[in-house]
Amino acid sequence: QSVMRRICLNVVKKRPSFRWRYWRICRGQWCRPFMFVRLNSTWLTQNLCVVVDLERACVLDLLPDRKQAYLLSYFQKKGRAYCEQIEVFSCDMWDGFVNTARKLMPNATIVVDRFHVMGQLHQALDQYRRALRRADPDAEELKRLKWVLLKHPEDLTQEETMRLEQAFEAFPQLEQAWQLKEDLRLWFDTFDTPERADRWLSAWIE
Repeated sequence: QSVMRRICLNVVKKRPSFRWRYWRICRGQWCRPFMFVRLNSTWLTQNLCVVVDLERACVLDLLPDRKQAYLLSYFQKKGRAYCEQIEVFSCDMWDGFVNTARKLMPNATIVVDRFHVMGQLHQALDQYRRALRRADPDAEELKRLKWVLLKHPEDLTQEETMRLEQAFEAFPQLEQAWQLKEDLRLWFDTFDTPERADRWLSAWIE
């Protein structure tokens, strides 16, 4: 409760126009965290770090800084026993997070969360689309295709599916890149044990 209230106050300080949201949400004894999904942007998150208990799915703390030096100091103050009991450390690919876990959490498996892995895949696919577009700026099949390429296949409309098929027919190499992205998305969804996932991924890479 206190952590979510601090998030609210941080929003108010950075954007006074959201003050009404704070009072509307926080007049009681707690704040609903899902309300802040819509407010999540650079001005809110650039200097913050949210510590979450993944097993219990709850926010533990809101840190005013995400720099490595601050994170090291924060977890050192928590104590050696606290750090050694952590079994999984999930984060994005920023070195500050990874280095903190490596230095202070000897028993933790470092896991890059799915959101950021898929974000990198989407970025690579879109960069390839743009490269094809630069090489052939008149190709109608590549125009306004970005979000169609990145969209979940099951969510595509009939028109979007046709556009994708036309683009793949004109640019088979784009279909190959898209299929690689889809393979890895299905990899996340399919395997229920690390061992099976590791075997599939190793075979896929080879």
